[in-house]
Amino acid sequence: MATTCPVISRISGVRSLDPAVWRRLTADGPHFYASLPWLAAQEDFSGQPQRLLVAEQDGAVTAVLPYAVPDREFNPFYEPRALWGERAPAADGLIHLGVGRGYDNPVLLEASPEGERGELVAALANEVGRLVAETGRPAVAQYVRATATDTVAALLGGTAVTVVPVGLNAVIRLPGTGFDDYLRALPGSRASRRRKIGYERRRFEAAGYHVGCEKLRDCRDELAPLLVQLQHKHGQSATTESTARLLGSQAEHLDGIVFTCRRDGDLLGFSLVYPWHDALHVRMAGFDYPRLAGAFEYFNLTTYLPIDHAYRHGLREVHLGMESYRAKLLRGAVLAPTITLLGPGAVDDPDGLRAAAWRRAAAWENEIHDTAGAFTITGVFKEAGACPNG
Repeated sequence: MATTCPVISRISGVRSLDPAVWRRLTADGPHFYASLPWLAAQEDFSGQPQRLLVAEQDGAVTAVLPYAVPDREFNPFYEPRALWGERAPAADGLIHLGVGRGYDNPVLLEASPEGERGELVAALANEVGRLVAETGRPAVAQYVRATATDTVAALLGGTAVTVVPVGLNAVIRLPGTGFDDYLRALPGSRASRRRKIGYERRRFEAAGYHVGCEKLRDCRDELAPLLVQLQHKHGQSATTESTARLLGSQAEHLDGIVFTCRRDGDLLGFSLVYPWHDALHVRMAGFDYPRLAGAFEYFNLTTYLPIDHAYRHGLREVHLGMESYRAKLLRGAVLAPTITLLGPGAVDDPDGLRAAAWRRAAAWENEIHDTAGAFTITGVFKEAGACPNG
């Protein structure tokens, strides 16, 4: 039990902290995006050190709160105005709490759960308030898990916090010991789903690809052109050069696994995944679309091969990320809500912003029959009036 008041310091660079501290911070498993290898890769790619608020009590680090003060945001999924229009503040006018990137944002990392949590959160909230005053920027926390909303609201000041839905993370939880157990556990019309998945796997196997499981460091130079094809197909802007740099930075720090399909040695499709504790995180995919056989390459590379791999290595979950909700639900995923919290002064018209955010969420109704229900949670989220029925 901590006996002294928390002392908060500001540190620049994730490698400024002892790796043993990071191991304690992420020991419970869910926080891949707060791991030292992931954050070091992000630092190297951006060229900017990660900023950290570090709390110490009795000579030991008890918590870390990452934050960023960006000059520009290139990813539209992290740009509030790209998500919700002019009622939202621009990313470059905000302090961003948490690790950023990954669409699953652990904001407060506690290395000593038995510590005085209330006192710790209050001390960090005071330091966030000082950052807001110094920079003239309100604070925001994006892609926060529902279970963390009350803590994050407290870090933002606890009052006048605007809370809006932002996305849903899809996770396939793996029962039993093999792919047949996964199939048997599928909800709904299981027989038809099993037949569909079996058909998609057989078509892929019959397409004549050479299917491999490769290390990112060995094939990273081949991936960028295919990833860019996928991004352009979905209306995203990306260059081969910047994508190659991103992959290179991750290859230097992370033990990435790449599921590949090749023909005559040429790479035609891939998915990039990262194992972390008992889960596999599917991060990227790419395809040479004109040369594909049309054999359900996407689902085999991003879902079925990762599930097979997870079972073989004793992993219990496959994290598929956001978007394409209907396809992921049909393959047994469960959806976990993520939200954005904007601190005092960030939003001029909270009611208008909430309405815009729910209009965006309503666009998923053809994939998710009860979008509002998917975001029904307790705590500050409900109290803030984010749910139109809440």
